Amino acid sequence: MKPIELNDQWRFMRQDVPGSADYSQVSVHDHLWPTLSILKGEALKELVSDEGCVWLRQTFDMPANDECSTWWLEFAEPLQGKAWVNGKPLGGDNKQRFNVTAEVSMGSNLVVLCLDCPLYPDDDHTWRKASCVPYPCE
Repeated sequence: MKPIELNDQWRFMRQDVPGSADYSQVSVHDHLWPTLSILKGEALKELVSDEGCVWLRQTFDMPANDECSTWWLEFAEPLQGKAWVNGKPLGGDNKQRFNVTAEVSMGSNLVVLCLDCPLYPDDDHTWRKASCVPYPCE
C-alpha cells in the first residue's frame, strides 16, 4: 500500500483566543471554511498571529486493507500543537509520528490539527508535509 498524502485541500480557521472553541470533532461543519492547497511558507504566514491557534481539517479515504498494516500519521517536522483523527485525540507538542491504526477505518476519515501560534518563530513559518503511511505488521 502507498502512503496517503495529506498536503492539499486543508480547511482552516484561525482562533485568536485559545480554548474559545473546539473544532476537533467530526460533527463540526467546516464546509464554509476557506481551503489551503499547500501548507508552507507564505500560505501559513497569513494565518498566524501572536497567540491562539490555527485549526486545520482534512478528510481522506482509507482503502480496504487486506494485509496486516500499521498506519502512522507522519509530519516532515515535529508538530507544534495537537492532532486528532476521527475526533480521537492523538496528542502532539513536538511529536512527528502518531500511530493511528486504531483510529482510522476503511472509507472516509478526518485529520484535525490545532497548530500553536506563533508557528515556528525561528524560521519562515514552514510546515512541510503530512501523510498517512502504512507499515507492514511485524
